[in-house]
Amino acid sequence: MKNLTTTSHALLGLLAVKPWSAYELTRHMQRSSLRLLWPRAESQFYEEPKNLVAHGLATSTREKRGAGSRTVYTITPRGRAALREWLSRPGWGLVTEFEGMLKVAYADSGSKEQLVENLRHLRRQLQGLIDLMQSVFEEWLDAGPTMPQRFHLTALVSRFHVEIVRAQAEWIDWATRVVERWPSTRISDAMTAEGRRVVRGLVDELRRLGKGARRARRASSLPRRRASASE
Repeated sequence: MKNLTTTSHALLGLLAVKPWSAYELTRHMQRSSLRLLWPRAESQFYEEPKNLVAHGLATSTREKRGAGSRTVYTITPRGRAALREWLSRPGWGLVTEFEGMLKVAYADSGSKEQLVENLRHLRRQLQGLIDLMQSVFEEWLDAGPTMPQRFHLTALVSRFHVEIVRAQAEWIDWATRVVERWPSTRISDAMTAEGRRVVRGLVDELRRLGKGARRARRASSLPRRRASASE
């Protein structure tokens, strides 16, 4: 019996909505906005429901379906308690796993042309994701979401995805313009000076962001004004 992971709790969250087969869970995780938050191999989604059953967090039953049958998983009261306990603990922030960016970081071992092509490939790849997200969101508006009772939460998550996509697109377009002006990926005095200007601007931006975050924390810590009798 394997330990419970974030994937375990992600599937528990879906089982809390309704019973699913392993195929339905996998299909939903791969086709919904959840795959952008928690991308995992399909094999994990097929195997994890069995682990939930082993932990007593779900039950499995065989159902006839046409000429064949399927296994359907249902959350147990213990599973709902485990899900509530997991939700009560703060989650980790965004962790970037970005091979294309790693190739940018080591581009001085290659050519300028390789770097430009890597950036262009990232832009094409991102455009494919933009097109996919747009079609999915438009389908939600036209035909309705697959789980309308959770649409308010789906909207919150979807806004995050769009902001991340926007940031990637703006960075790729900016980086491509910068690199195309370079004579090569090798260091020079002019490129060092340009790097210092960029980092100086980033420091200023981080200071502004830090001030905004501190103001938001102070505002959230202030006691709420009590409603007057006339309100």
